[in-house]
Amino acid sequence: PQLRGFGSRLRFPLPSTLDMDRTAALFGLAVALYALSLVEVAPAFAALTAGHPMGLAGPQLRANVASAATEPLAWRTGLQTASTFLALSACALAARGRGRGRTQMLSTTSPVLMYTTALSSAAEKKDETVLVSKDLMKLKQLMGQEEFLDEISLLVNQPLISQLEKAAGMVELLSPLESSVVPSFITYLAKKRRLDQLKPVALQYIDQLYVSQKIVPVVVKSSQKLSEEQRKQISEKMKAKTGATDIKLICEIDYSILAGFTLEWGFVDPHNLVAATEGIDLSLRSMIKKAAISKGVVADV
Repeated sequence: PQLRGFGSRLRFPLPSTLDMDRTAALFGLAVALYALSLVEVAPAFAALTAGHPMGLAGPQLRANVASAATEPLAWRTGLQTASTFLALSACALAARGRGRGRTQMLSTTSPVLMYTTALSSAAEKKDETVLVSKDLMKLKQLMGQEEFLDEISLLVNQPLISQLEKAAGMVELLSPLESSVVPSFITYLAKKRRLDQLKPVALQYIDQLYVSQKIVPVVVKSSQKLSEEQRKQISEKMKAKTGATDIKLICEIDYSILAGFTLEWGFVDPHNLVAATEGIDLSLRSMIKKAAISKGVVADV
């Protein structure tokens, strides 16, 4: 498929089975040549011998035929050599196409990945990467609001309006948008009857943004609201610790920690903040529990 309306065509080659067909053909031909090399060839008639009633040396006939069949033939060796060469060529072709096939499957078999790549390329060509990111962050935030979801559901489930009209309605619900790429992309999805892919594409784009821009989301939980200076200090320390270019700090209030704060980062799902793989507990609750354990006392804080 090709994306239009972004200033240029973006092509997505579909996985080809040509290499697979060639490999199978080479293997088949190799097997056939090897099978032919195993065929025994013997003379159809034996030479006449004087003294025999029919001119044939009876007991010697089989011996002559057998010796003729077992004589090394140049064409037999040639067939086996050609068979080996074809088999090796098929193996080489299969190995060469394996890596390319994996890359193509990753980029083309998933519609979400394909459309995310297209959106990213369009944003770069229009020099609107930052604006597109802001629009998709806004979309992600709105998708978590019940009122917005009700409006979207009502719009997309109307049977009497076209896909393009639904796309225009979506753009209006999302307005104001900062980029020109996102409205065009929504229209493109409508033409492909893929409006249902808008949310997963947005989430995938944000995931890729975290990786490409080295943005690390960090959840900080404190017993009271942090000041702007405290947030800045935590962000700077986490940049140094994680090697990130930017820290997305999510602040939450947790009265159960009593005082201090806790940090969580390295999320498996960065946009939903699911399954943190790293963390630091600098809360008063944690300190009390550690002190109690060192004294051999059980403390329920």
